[in-house]
Amino acid sequence: IGFLLARYREIFFAMLSLALSMILYGVLVKSESLGSTDGFSVATPTFLGYAPHRDALGLALYWLTLGVDAIGAVLVGFYFRSVAGALAAPIRDNEIRVEFLGVSVTSIIHIKVVVAGILGGLGGALAALAFGAAAHDPVPAGWPWLACGAAQAAPGGEIMSAILAVRDLEKTFGSLVAARDITISVPAEQTVGVIGANGAGKTTFINMITGHLMPSKGSIWFEDKEITGKPSREITRLGISRSFQVAQIFPSLTVFENICMAAAIARRAGGVWGNIASPVHSGAATAEAEATIELFQIGRYRDTAANTLPQGVRKLLDIGMAVVGWPRLLLLDEPTSGISIEEKFELMNVVMSALKARKITVLFVEHDMEIVARFAERVLAFYDGTIIADGTPTETLDDPRVQELISGVRLKPTAARPGHA
Repeated sequence: IGFLLARYREIFFAMLSLALSMILYGVLVKSESLGSTDGFSVATPTFLGYAPHRDALGLALYWLTLGVDAIGAVLVGFYFRSVAGALAAPIRDNEIRVEFLGVSVTSIIHIKVVVAGILGGLGGALAALAFGAAAHDPVPAGWPWLACGAAQAAPGGEIMSAILAVRDLEKTFGSLVAARDITISVPAEQTVGVIGANGAGKTTFINMITGHLMPSKGSIWFEDKEITGKPSREITRLGISRSFQVAQIFPSLTVFENICMAAAIARRAGGVWGNIASPVHSGAATAEAEATIELFQIGRYRDTAANTLPQGVRKLLDIGMAVVGWPRLLLLDEPTSGISIEEKFELMNVVMSALKARKITVLFVEHDMEIVARFAERVLAFYDGTIIADGTPTETLDDPRVQELISGVRLKPTAARPGHA
């Protein structure tokens, strides 16, 4: 039931929960073994083998309830300070960003259903002990036990020497070919610009690498491990992160809370227990968040709500959330889109300086040829779903086909890139 409910949101979640509750209620009231509509009697409770006198039973149940409440309050407080508990608002704000930080939204919802089921079950059990009977009143769907769910060798020396390698990659949507015959390798710490007209296959290429799309054909390798078709959260945990054309942040949180949440997720242990046991505001996560805020020069906005930030700062925050977990490969989808001409070069200087400082390999999709000429060390040109040019900025931007089909102008990367004379 938990797996089914987790697929739905908002009013659909509420309606399905109520419907399943009424179905369960209908089944229980027709069960003679459980007392049908009359319920069933509950035996007088004992406490560690001690059966209190009838007159003392009420007082004993009072202290039992008080003890259970106290323990429950401590455990619930611990839960709300954990990554799983603190993700309620971020999931409501932006499920996409949560997934691309490396967390399964469905798993977090399952945990919440389990916690709610346990608390509801304890309340029902204590009420049954107090009244001496358990009646079949409607109960919320999602009992704890129902909510719980249950390397190859790299192909060739070129693949093994690259941090990222793609071979014969293809993606089709029915008869539409969005990407085809893509084969590249990217060495560590290289900055690669990706250019092409709208619909050329650039974002499809990025989405296949990050697990958002399943390739129709071909293979993707990251640090000698094949990652073809793996879910985005697993790819993030392996060391590949991304930002988005439209900044994917948590609007209801402050800048610090956004980055601290991303840092806590990156530092947590794996699995369900890791989400529950890892605190959000640990010393390590807080320190990493502060360092990332300083690295991206957004300290003046530290305590500002993300939904009030100017566009350039929203972009820096989005990239900072992707970088706080120290990925080894970062994919940027149009980092200067929506940024004014006066701000775009300053923003890219901040971003590229930060990424160089952390020695991160970068692939960035960009339509602005001046940005590409200045900041890329290598440029891939996409047209009609395939790569038509691959070389230095000078070689690619001077390619006649690139000028005819993409740029339309000849640009020389005369300005020095960060870290270069």
